[in-house]
Amino acid sequence: MSDNLMPESGSVESVRTMHVLIIEDNDALAVRIGTYLEEAGDEPDFAYDGRLGLRLCEINQYDAIVLA
Repeated sequence: MSDNLMPESGSVESVRTMHVLIIEDNDALAVRIGTYLEEAGDEPDFAYDGRLGLRLCEINQYDAIVLA
């Protein structure tokens, strides 16, 4: 595996999809982060503020939360 976080093509390593919550009120930034995560094979959810983020955390289980 190279120094980056993505496995080399043809690698036999298993990559686990992460369910990630992005809490960000700037739509453009949230979309850029979400696009990056999707391209890495992850599943982003979005919240435009902390209240919605908290509600989503109450009903979903996330592997990571990004507060941007």
